[in-house]
Amino acid sequence: MKYDVLIVGGGPVGCFLGALLAERGFSVLIVEEHDEIGEPVECAGLLSTRVFEVAGISPMKVRGHPIKGAKVIASNSSFEFRAKEIKAYSVDRALFDKILANRAERGGAEILLKRRFRKMMGDSALIDGEEVKAKIYVGADGVSSVMRREIGESVKKIVGASQVEIENEIDEEIVEIYPCFSNTYFAWKIPFHENMRVGAVGGDHSHALRKLCSVGKISRGAIPIGLVRKSVKKNILLVGDSAGHVKPSSFGGIYPGLKCAEIASKVIEAHLSEGAPLEAYEKAWRREIGKELRKGMLIHRIFHNIGEERWRKIVEIMDEEMMMLILNYGDIDYPSRLIREAIKKRPLKIMKILLRMIFI
Repeated sequence: MKYDVLIVGGGPVGCFLGALLAERGFSVLIVEEHDEIGEPVECAGLLSTRVFEVAGISPMKVRGHPIKGAKVIASNSSFEFRAKEIKAYSVDRALFDKILANRAERGGAEILLKRRFRKMMGDSALIDGEEVKAKIYVGADGVSSVMRREIGESVKKIVGASQVEIENEIDEEIVEIYPCFSNTYFAWKIPFHENMRVGAVGGDHSHALRKLCSVGKISRGAIPIGLVRKSVKKNILLVGDSAGHVKPSSFGGIYPGLKCAEIASKVIEAHLSEGAPLEAYEKAWRREIGKELRKGMLIHRIFHNIGEERWRKIVEIMDEEMMMLILNYGDIDYPSRLIREAIKKRPLKIMKILLRMIFI
């Protein structure tokens, strides 16, 4: 079997890239190890409005539940902000993945389920016991990417997460965030129609989850933190979780993954059509979102490790002006924008917050 592009991984990033390439007339094979696209779900399913613009999907197609703000809770203290407009949607993630997979197949891509990429064999890929040859190979195979290991790369660290879905008991328009809850990075409650998703990431996430919610079947997942040093080697590219394209501030990977898939599709098209270098992909995604992801790593190091008691101190000094800054400049995909504006407009308040972070 010969193809222009072989994509390892049938998640949203792999299927989106496959759709873009197939629609441009290239032969594409997507290999997915699971029995079904979108399963098992290992995601909180909270997507910014920007995701739907990039993916070309209506939130209503994926049972989008509108979110307008958040309530930040630390110990017995909290503050809340709520916008007039919709900021994000909680969605049916399995359905989101399936829509992208259907688009890829409609464009002409082939999807093989229950098939696992084993290793590269010269110019071919070994898929279970069969050799498949392509001009370009793409690793979109997630947090434990075999393709990433194939080119000798790694991410900085991998963190675990747990989640349950139960009947909703919180405000249907806002998410609840518990920073540094029970020695995790953070925990959450996200409304989804009549239900809500309760989860935690980092540390003993399962134990922390049970402190927030004592019922429900726990689903577990893992998240890569930190970018690979190189995402291109010869004719192999990495996208999405495989390349560490995950926001270290919120641990979401859909938006950066889709953006990088969009970039990869253009570079691959130029390479196959004109012989342009694949290395252009590395430069392009680092220019487009790499800087923000590096800033997110700094945010992660600072705000995810200060402890619940310091967060309580910060929450207690939030005022109306800071709320307005969050509403005007807060952006789940580009969190550094809020910090930049807050430093510019409220330097004394930021200094007070920093002091609270240092001295309990």
